[in-house]
Amino acid sequence: MGVKYGREYVDILHDLQKILVQIEGIHLFFEMSDEEWGTLSEQQQMDCLQTVADDIFYGLGKEPTLQIGNATITYYPNRHMIFVNHPTGVDHIISLIES
Repeated sequence: MGVKYGREYVDILHDLQKILVQIEGIHLFFEMSDEEWGTLSEQQQMDCLQTVADDIFYGLGKEPTLQIGNATITYYPNRHMIFVNHPTGVDHIISLIES
C-alpha cells in the first residue's frame, strides 16, 4: 500500500522528527536507557529521530496505527494526514499534501 504524499518527503520527515522529540520515552524505541540517551549530543539524538521518522513513515504504509513511546501515530489516507496523539491531550497533525 504505502503512504501517499504530495509534499517533499524530507519536509514530512522533518515535521515528524520535531514531534518525536516531544514523545516521552522515545529513547526506549532504541532500547536505550535514560542515561545512554542523555550521553548523546543533540545532533546524535536528532539523527536517531530522523531514522525513526523514516521507519514510522514506512511502517504506516503497512499498519495505519503505530504506538511509539507514549504516543499513537495514525495515518489517515483519505485525509492525507498523519495524526500524533499524546496521552496528555497534545495532538499534532502532519499534512502529506501542500496546503
